[in-house]
Order: sequence, then C-alpha cells, then structure tokens
Amino acid sequence: MTMRPGSKAARSLFCKGTQEEWNSALSKYDETVKAVGKARKKEKELVKWDKWMRQELSPALETRGCLSKEELAIVMNWKITRGTFRPLMNQLLANTEKLAVVSTKLAVSRLQEKGSAEQKIKGAIEALCQLRGIGPATATAILCCHAPKLIPFMSDEALEGAGLERKYTLGCYIELAKLLATKAKELGGEWTAELVGRAMWTEGLSQIHGVSTPSPAKVPEPAVVDAGGEPSSAKRKRGGGGESDDAGSVRTKKKAARG
Repeated sequence: MTMRPGSKAARSLFCKGTQEEWNSALSKYDETVKAVGKARKKEKELVKWDKWMRQELSPALETRGCLSKEELAIVMNWKITRGTFRPLMNQLLANTEKLAVVSTKLAVSRLQEKGSAEQKIKGAIEALCQLRGIGPATATAILCCHAPKLIPFMSDEALEGAGLERKYTLGCYIELAKLLATKAKELGGEWTAELVGRAMWTEGLSQIHGVSTPSPAKVPEPAVVDAGGEPSSAKRKRGGGGESDDAGSVRTKKKAARG
C-alpha cells in the first residue's frame, strides 16, 4: 500500500524529531488547517469546524454526557474535509437521534470506568461503532478532544508516521494509541497522545501545502488541556480541572524544553 504524501514527513518527525522540531510542527497547525481547507474549497467551514472540535465538543460532553446527531455531523464534516474524503455522511444521518445520544453517552461513561487504558479505549470505541457510518477512525475523532491523553485521532499520517499499516481496525488503533502516548511521555511537559498525532498530521500536510513555521516561532496553548489524561468531567469529581483557550497546541515546560 502506497503511503499518503504527508506520511514520510510525519515518520521522520516521529523517529528523529527534536523537541524544537515537535514544537515547530505544532505551531503550524492553525495555518495548515486553513491551507487544507482552502485547497478543498472549504477554508471557512473547516476553520469553523476545527474551532468547534477544540473548544466546544468536550464541554458539550462534560455538560450533557452525550452528543446530538447534528453535532456528530460536525465531527464527520471535520474528519472528511481535514483528511481523506469518504462518503459516510448519509450513513451517519440515517441514525436516529436517540441512538446518537445513547451511543455517545455510553462511550463517555466507558471512559470513566475502572480498568486499563486499553479496556477504556476498546469500550468507548465499540459503543460509538454501533452507529451507522462510524468506524474506529471516526470514533476517535469524536473522543480525541475530550480525552486527549488516552485517545488520539486516528489520522493516516499518525498511523503511517508511527510505522503502522493504514488499517482502520480497533486492534491497529490500540497500538497507535500506545505509541503516541509513549511519545508524549518522551516529549514531556503537557504533550498528550492527541497533540503528538496532531503535530504529525501538521508536519505532513504543512509540507504538502507550503506552510512555514511562524516567525518568531510560537507554540500556542491547547484548546483543552487534560494533563491527567482523563475526560475533564472525571477529573472534576476529584477536584481537578482543565484549562482552555483558543489556540490548539501545547506549552512545553522549561525543563522539558531544555531536554
């Protein structure tokens, strides 16, 4: 199977990237989203959907514990515009509103259950795959901003960049999640598995679309920081909480930056 055009750059970053290079990749995310949207003649829409994903999806899950069918359609639009297009929207819209609510609520609850990371991932994704048009990759799009340490988005660039085959199976995804979580620990600071995958996607697509590193390079903060690796709602029960802003990347602690 031929690798996606951006996967070689993502692979190089994953295998040999320095702390500075990872920060540089992530700093290009917003501009890369714009470039991808422009190339697909949906720049305003993709920017809007991406902002919603990073700023409103997780609060919706925290407040209501579920998503509506309309909100799932936003996630699907984001996924098929930011990544490889697949004709899945009609299948998604064929689901009932009740099934959309029940399935997303079950997925969120499984993330909060006791058990290993693999058990939580498996349970949450299987709950979402009850919906028509939703496979493991789309399920991770629904959950990646809500539990960023545990569930990174399953992009082609992240898969191939991590040295895995481009297979959209639960087993392949669990392996990807482990690899990106390990890389996040190596990078330190507030890096999460989701931010690692986001940086890999950005590195690949920014080269394709000619996006350069901001000068002076600035690394924006995450839209939803989940330093404990759990949904913010689970942390709040223990008195913790996340922090949010409008940027969609990561701050690296000084100690980590020196390493």
